[in-house]
Amino acid sequence: MCSPKWPDPTADRGKHTIDYALDPRAGRWCEASTFRRGAEYNAPLLSVVTDRHRGERPALDSFVKLAPGRYVLSSIKKAEDSAAWIVQWYDAKGEDGIAELTLPFTPKSAVLTSSLEEDGAPVAFEKNVLWVPTRKDAIVTVKVEP
Repeated sequence: MCSPKWPDPTADRGKHTIDYALDPRAGRWCEASTFRRGAEYNAPLLSVVTDRHRGERPALDSFVKLAPGRYVLSSIKKAEDSAAWIVQWYDAKGEDGIAELTLPFTPKSAVLTSSLEEDGAPVAFEKNVLWVPTRKDAIVTVKVEP
């Protein structure tokens, strides 16, 4: 087997393993949510065993909900310069639409933002639900002030 020798003479040497999965479905890949199965395979749910305790949330609930299912939530993080949340998702089916983001709190404000967290246009919301126009094949980033 050939391997590159420059700039690292030891690059790609040794045994390699590749994990893959097959998910046969009838119909087109987008109707079968193949993109979602791939994301679940690449980033499996991690569970933690803990003691039994009372919590504030119901026994069955989602922390954040994004609908419809063609949108894939890719990240949630704290803003670099404030207590705001930065929420990002993408359209996986190539269709324009309105994303409905449900948060665990009612925000003070919500705006579209760039990847550098520069504020843009305001986002419509009522109580804890935001409605964000999402272009086909687009990545959307929203800054939400709790």
